[in-house]
Amino acid sequence: MLSLVDFSVANRVGPVTASVSPGQHIALLGPNGSGKSSLLLGIAGLIASQGQLQLEKQDIRQWSMQQAAVKRAMLPQRTAQLLPIACHQVIALGAAPLNRHESVVESAIEQVCSRLELADYLSRDFSQLSGGEQQRILLAKTLLQVWPSLNPQARLLLLDEPLAGLDWHHQLILLGLLNELR
Repeated sequence: MLSLVDFSVANRVGPVTASVSPGQHIALLGPNGSGKSSLLLGIAGLIASQGQLQLEKQDIRQWSMQQAAVKRAMLPQRTAQLLPIACHQVIALGAAPLNRHESVVESAIEQVCSRLELADYLSRDFSQLSGGEQQRILLAKTLLQVWPSLNPQARLLLLDEPLAGLDWHHQLILLGLLNELR
């Protein structure tokens, strides 16, 4: 369970008190600039925050980046433009902190890419894709980090505007996949 008590990000959002049970989907709604992204980054332990923040009765902020990467994954709203590398390499970054055998990682990449209709993109240059295609590759990278066959220890998936840039078809695919993963 994720627990927030008087949780805040200074000058951005809060205090917030909430509990999220395993398998529960939560949507944050609000106008631009209201602090939704800051709240997610704070929950992920990626920016400074105050108050109580616990995942499975442990404070995420006390974990090393390696420990946090095993327990939670975060897709930020904006991602810095990556160097011109193959999409397969971008996706594989999601498995980097998990220290799994290459064959297990490759199998999970195949599964994720199959589900997100990305098999034909793996050898393509990430920097040459459209915005929606890049978003799908980054979603695959993030989902790989919490993919059940690859990381059974994963407990939290934070997605900031995951449907942005996706066409209707791929929005529905992603929503169905997220529903299955919960």
